[in-house]
Amino acid sequence: MSGVRCARIRSADRAAGVAGPRDVSGILDDGGRLECGDLATASVCALRQLGASEREIITLYHGRDVSAQDQNAVAEALRGAFPAQRVEAVVGGQTRDLICLSCE
Repeated sequence: MSGVRCARIRSADRAAGVAGPRDVSGILDDGGRLECGDLATASVCALRQLGASEREIITLYHGRDVSAQDQNAVAEALRGAFPAQRVEAVVGGQTRDLICLSCE
């Protein structure tokens, strides 16, 4: 398996007009989409769909509107879901997406 796979996590209301303020939407690099109730769940689900368990490194880039507490919660959820992978969390500073994820 080669190449880098990516996903973006956004507020669902921005991405698709969906109701709840805590709902989030995932957009995969192959055009796939998912809807979840929180950042951690959406991030884990997106990476599972991208085959992250078969990769070595997962990188989490958190956007400007994501608190340090939420970023830490997502990183811990990823480490729990993908214990064999190295998970790195960095400040992305993006304004459109809450979280950008990559696995390679």
